[in-house]
Amino acid sequence: MLCALPVSLRAQDAVAELNTFLDAWHHAAAVAAESTYFAAMDSDAVYLGTDPGERWTKQAFHEWAKPFFARGKAWAFTPFGRHITVAAAGDIAWFDEKLKWFDDRLRVWMGTLRGSGVVRRTTAGWRIAQYNLAMELPNDRLGDVVRLLRVSHAVPGPDAQAILATVRGLLGAYAARDTARVRAALDPGARITVVTGDDSTAHSTAQTAAEYVRAATSAPAGVRDSVPETTLLGDGSVAFVWAPVQTYEQGRRAGCGLDQFQLVREGNVWRISSIVVHRSASCPDGSN
Repeated sequence: MLCALPVSLRAQDAVAELNTFLDAWHHAAAVAAESTYFAAMDSDAVYLGTDPGERWTKQAFHEWAKPFFARGKAWAFTPFGRHITVAAAGDIAWFDEKLKWFDDRLRVWMGTLRGSGVVRRTTAGWRIAQYNLAMELPNDRLGDVVRLLRVSHAVPGPDAQAILATVRGLLGAYAARDTARVRAALDPGARITVVTGDDSTAHSTAQTAAEYVRAATSAPAGVRDSVPETTLLGDGSVAFVWAPVQTYEQGRRAGCGLDQFQLVREGNVWRISSIVVHRSASCPDGSN
């Protein structure tokens, strides 16, 4: 229920209050301050997640989120680019914001999300009435996503093992400068894109399969790639692997990245037809 409160704040004061309020709400999730996080939501609040079935009441959302808060960190969204509009009466506001998304479990930045919502001013202060979390999708990639959703599913059984063995075998062979094994894992027409740096400092270079094999001969000694987890999709003849990667030198973590592999089946053999490699000298958590 809306509270009929006199307007005691100018619009800019309300915006400043709301920026502080929303930043603190996101921070509460990052540090697993469960009571603080859910106290910021009104009793009849609705949270809309990225999955089509995620329309949560506050109580249902709280129950679903309990295991995430129990582990000591829920989710880490860093907001930026926020826009807030305050109604003339001063008791309702709506906003939209961008969110940098850090997955603490995988230790990688997962991209940018968009959040929007409605807040209302109550006798207890500002409270979130609705929050809508959405993934950003460039218009020119919409067709790619539609096609992926039509044909993709988690790859089952032996194929999954063979696909992941191919990817991990390539990474191990590259670190060992074993050009024969690197060549065997690649489709002869494979294309490799290497992206280094972050944000405005990032730059990319393209390589053919032959150039990638030659580069393996000068791979830094003592460097290995650890793939903590993968996301695997495929339709029986084509597979995609997204692999958060941590790079180690002499047993110490030297950097992080996110690799994407596309594989094609040739008979009973999976070979890599495309690789996008991202490498950063620093990890998002700043621990190296």
